Amino acid sequence: MRYARPLMLLAVVSFAVITAACHRKAAESSPAIATVNGHRITQSDYDNFLELNHIPQPVPAKTRKLVLDQLVNLSLLSQDAIKHKLNQESDVRYLIKQQRENILANAMVRKYLADHPVTDADIKARYSQELAKTNKYEYRARHILVKSKAEAQRIIAQLKHGAHFAALAKKDSIDLQSARVGGELGWFNQTTMVPAFFNAVTQLKKGEITPEPVKTQFGYHVIQLEGVRPYQFPPYAQMKDRIQAVIQQDRIKKMIDQLRSQGKVSVTN
Repeated sequence: MRYARPLMLLAVVSFAVITAACHRKAAESSPAIATVNGHRITQSDYDNFLELNHIPQPVPAKTRKLVLDQLVNLSLLSQDAIKHKLNQESDVRYLIKQQRENILANAMVRKYLADHPVTDADIKARYSQELAKTNKYEYRARHILVKSKAEAQRIIAQLKHGAHFAALAKKDSIDLQSARVGGELGWFNQTTMVPAFFNAVTQLKKGEITPEPVKTQFGYHVIQLEGVRPYQFPPYAQMKDRIQAVIQQDRIKKMIDQLRSQGKVSVTN
């Protein structure tokens, strides 16, 4: 079981559609390729449908007909839904409202990122910052994870009296994945372990066992250090896109925090 900690370099952009619609063509000025009860289906509608559904252009004639049929069917169904006043039903109104807010929110995010672009200099500076604060070593260790401090202390006492670490890990550890291999965790670095665990490991010499249980959100650990070696930080080219996404995340958060501070927000339980 890995105790991965979401470092900034490995963060995932939470706004999933930030760039999904950056280059949509304006439907209003696009020529009509079909009409449904007077409603225009444009070339832009068609092109955007292909893009959203990851269909590469140019498409075969058969595929084009299938796409056009789908667009016509969608138009017919939506018109009929309005005719039957389904757009006035509470659940449908809610979904429409949510979609509208999602579209507008993502449009605002796209505009903000366009107005505040991330430069190569920004990315290189962030890379250097992350490199400077990352531990220069990686470690290999075993651990035994239990639910209580008393149980961990009991295991430490047994180890001091000559008990075999791997045997106790197989018998007592609730981390079943590592327990099967005697508590072995393999090589890891600062980016893949929670701080309390990693910091405890850095205080050990090879072969040593933590003198006291190490508490994390997972329980209480007894740790034995098996090895230390220099950590090879990923090269800039490999990290560039991820760092750019993280900087964008930070800027989006800053924008939202500013909007919240300027707005009147009231939350009731």
